[in-house]
Amino acid sequence: MLTRFRPQYLDPSHRPAYTPGRYIAPIYGNKSPQTTNHDTSPTLDATQSTELQAIIGTLLYYARAVDPSLLPIANELASKQARPTIQVMRAANRALSYCAGHSNMCITYYACDMCLIVFVDASYLSRSEARSVVGCIFFLGNHAEPTRINGTITTTSSIIPCVVASAAEAEYAALFTGAQTAAGLRTTLHDMGYPQLPTTILCDNTTAIGLANDSIKQKRSKAIDMRFHWIRDRIRQNQFCIAYIPTAKNLAGYMTKNLPKDVHDRFLFYLVRNTNDTATRCLIAQRRH
Repeated sequence: MLTRFRPQYLDPSHRPAYTPGRYIAPIYGNKSPQTTNHDTSPTLDATQSTELQAIIGTLLYYARAVDPSLLPIANELASKQARPTIQVMRAANRALSYCAGHSNMCITYYACDMCLIVFVDASYLSRSEARSVVGCIFFLGNHAEPTRINGTITTTSSIIPCVVASAAEAEYAALFTGAQTAAGLRTTLHDMGYPQLPTTILCDNTTAIGLANDSIKQKRSKAIDMRFHWIRDRIRQNQFCIAYIPTAKNLAGYMTKNLPKDVHDRFLFYLVRNTNDTATRCLIAQRRH
C-alpha cells in the first residue's frame, strides 16, 4: 500500500504519525460551547479523488483483514469521500504515515472457553450532519473472565443510520448493532460445536443498559427508533446479558473516535501487537513450538 501510494513514507528519514487520526480535544463549559468544524478547504480534482478512493478502499481491506486499529480512520475517511477535499486527503496521508510506523502488526489469540464476548460504545454527534458512530469489538474469551481480552474475531466502526437525539440513544443503538452481529456469530459458533450461554455485552452507559434491560423508562424514549428495541426481545429470550464497564476500560471506545496518544497506545495493546517487538516475537516462537 505504501509503495503504491506514498513510497516516500518508506524512507528511514520519514517520521511516522503516532496515531491514525488527529485528536481534537473537546471543549467543556457554557462559556466555550462545542462547535461544528466545517471543512472549507478546496475540493480535490478528478485524479486526486480517484487516488483518495483507492487509498480508502485499501485501508478498509487492510483494517478488516489484518489490523483492526485502522478501521475507525478508514470509516471516517469513507464517510467524507462523497465531497473529497484537501483536508480529507491530509487525513488520509496521516493514516498512511501511521501505517509506515506500524507496518508489522499482528493479532494475538489465546486458548479460551470459546465464549463470545462483545464490547460496544458510541460517539455522539462526532460526524458531519449530526451523525453518530457505533463501535463494537467481538472476541472469544472465558466465562469467568469476560473482561480478559483475546484477539478480535471481528470489529465494527460505522455510522448510525439515523440521527439520534441523545448520547443514551446512541449507546442504545450501539447495543442493538453489537447484538445483531453477535446473533449471527452465536449461530456459527453453535454449528461449530461451541454452544453459547447468554452472550455478555459490555457497555459504559447506564441509561442505555436500563433501556435494554427494560428496568428504566426514559421520558423521551418514544422518540427512539423502533428498531433498536429489538435488543429487548433478545434479552427476554435469554440470548444476551448486558453489563456495565467503566469508560476507561471499554475497548470499543477506540472504534468510535480519534484518541490522544496515551489512550490510543493503551487500547492498541489489546487489539494488535508489533511483530518487531521482542516480547511478541518470543510469544510467536513459543506458539509455533
